[in-house]
Amino acid sequence: MKDFTEYLDLFLCLLPYKNTKKLPIEYQVNLTENPTEQKVILQEPNINTAIIPDYPVDNKIRLFRFSPKYLTQYIGQLEAKNMIKIIMEKIKNNILSHLIIDGIQGHGKTTLIRILSNEINANLIETIGSQIDADTLVFYLKQINIVDKHSIFFIDEIDTMKPRYIKLLNPVLEYFKINDKNIKPFTFACATINKAFLLQKTPDFLDRIPHHIKLARYSANEIQTILYQYSNQINKEVEPNIIDIISQNCKFNPRRSVGLLEDYLILNNINEVLKNHQIVKDGLTLKDIEILKVLSTLKRPIGSNALAMKVKLLEKEYLLEYEPYLIEMGYIDRVPSRIITDKGRHLLMEIENGL
Repeated sequence: MKDFTEYLDLFLCLLPYKNTKKLPIEYQVNLTENPTEQKVILQEPNINTAIIPDYPVDNKIRLFRFSPKYLTQYIGQLEAKNMIKIIMEKIKNNILSHLIIDGIQGHGKTTLIRILSNEINANLIETIGSQIDADTLVFYLKQINIVDKHSIFFIDEIDTMKPRYIKLLNPVLEYFKINDKNIKPFTFACATINKAFLLQKTPDFLDRIPHHIKLARYSANEIQTILYQYSNQINKEVEPNIIDIISQNCKFNPRRSVGLLEDYLILNNINEVLKNHQIVKDGLTLKDIEILKVLSTLKRPIGSNALAMKVKLLEKEYLLEYEPYLIEMGYIDRVPSRIITDKGRHLLMEIENGL
């Protein structure tokens, strides 16, 4: 019998984000609205799930995952969906069809890959970049060769994968070979929120991917459509004014909008929901406002690291979570350091005057 710490180590290996251990894991996910039909299958010989007691499905506990399964259900991103349709046809005609999806967190990168897999009934192998090393890569390629169906090998957060392992993919993607082994042709897909890192560190890898898909920020109307779609699926009627308020206060982010709606369905008080999420105005949080206030007091532009320190953020946290939206909405500008714009100053005046 293995001791508790060894099983704890095994559990930590399966955590998708903060794991420090590496384990070759292939998993396939069948997402449905019915929890009794939902399957996550681990195919790793060293994992013994016999020690886990089965949990009888309790109909009183409803599990629901809001995730489109087909392109017709996927709202917005028309150009991306058109590209996915082209890729589907190329796969059917045995034409090279690798792709990378670049976009903001919560905008449906993983969902698009799962839709692609579902539409063509492919074998989806899904992992994240930080879990890949030479051994795990070989493990996944082995799985591709032994499965009859066409495989989609999807690496999410590929910017977290070490460049030396990314480069191992080059001959596989171009020639479907590694050392002296032939690999069954497959579709490689990856997603990132930091494509600039890949352009800097592994441009040769990106050259071998023919389809580069960039997801755009959603519009308020598209967010409203998503929220109505979600509320209809869970049979909850939500007032149009609530849908409108959420669509204007989620930074036009689908994942964030659904989270706000779920909180509203529990609290039934939209002002309380916004307060709990520290949303002040038009989706901007207390931290966004703090950033603008710091910039408004400066007489000269400031670098990202210095600005992040002033508002008690890590530079990477500031660059990924706050700056893109503030720049896109025109509240700050880069020249190349950061300055507040007239629109940003006007917003601070509105908040100060309670507008």
